[in-house]
Amino acid sequence: MGRLVAIIVALAGLAVISYIAVMRVQQWHAEQMITAVEQERREHEYQVQLLHEKLAEKQDEIALLHEDMVSDERLAEALGETVDLLPAVDSETGRRDAARRLASFLTYLDGRNYMKPYLAGTSTRVLLEDAVGSLSENTPFIGDEKKDLESLLQNLAHFYRVLKKEPVRMIAAILREEADVLEPVLADAMTWITGEDVVEGLPPPPDKAVLYDYAAYFLETLGGKSYLARRGAKIRILATFYSLQILDMANDYGLNVHGIDIRPHLDIVLNDIRSRQGLAFKKSYIETLARLKDKYQTS
Repeated sequence: MGRLVAIIVALAGLAVISYIAVMRVQQWHAEQMITAVEQERREHEYQVQLLHEKLAEKQDEIALLHEDMVSDERLAEALGETVDLLPAVDSETGRRDAARRLASFLTYLDGRNYMKPYLAGTSTRVLLEDAVGSLSENTPFIGDEKKDLESLLQNLAHFYRVLKKEPVRMIAAILREEADVLEPVLADAMTWITGEDVVEGLPPPPDKAVLYDYAAYFLETLGGKSYLARRGAKIRILATFYSLQILDMANDYGLNVHGIDIRPHLDIVLNDIRSRQGLAFKKSYIETLARLKDKYQTS
């Protein structure tokens, strides 16, 4: 009798052990299935993310390729006339045409809805003149900012500190809203600021020494480089390109008082322009930089 009980107890124990083992195996299998499903889900999400990123890259590439395709109607709307997409030539006629287009652009801005909050009782031309005056009276520090923390901090916030909040916001809005006509506008603005004459519809151009200070600010100072790094690549490249032209002008006029060497900057900007898609005046920029490299005998 005792032996029978022992056998029954042993069988019952074996059954319990077998049941526990089966449950453990099933639990392990379920966990493995869950892990496999989770890994598959993560892999799927990763592949979807890659597809989205590739799609975004392609969309950016397409946008860059079409950046220079500005319609005649759009140019006429913003600049007052249909123009060839070429920088203003260095001639009396070219300078006069550039000034007329830039003045028309300022009038066009006066009628834009996004400009209304900034133009209460004034005009874009007046705000431009005020900005030129403020920036001329408060030029940035050009020197070794690492030795003067206060100068570094002032340079980092130069435009915000000098122009104040609303004008800075207005400029950012213009750069954003008028991005498609940015290149011809900047080309005309460059012709205006480097000219000598006062033009009807435009404020007097800034002094050449002031232009040099701002070119040096963008090319040589941590504050200026930091400012451009926070802008889009197109703004950064164009600002640097025109800064080099101003530095070249400063050399011709004997205004390069800080002794800035133009040569290291030429190759950097040339490489940036060559690798950048969507520049309407790309060929002209490259030709200008090639002439400067030849002038300063860089390799």
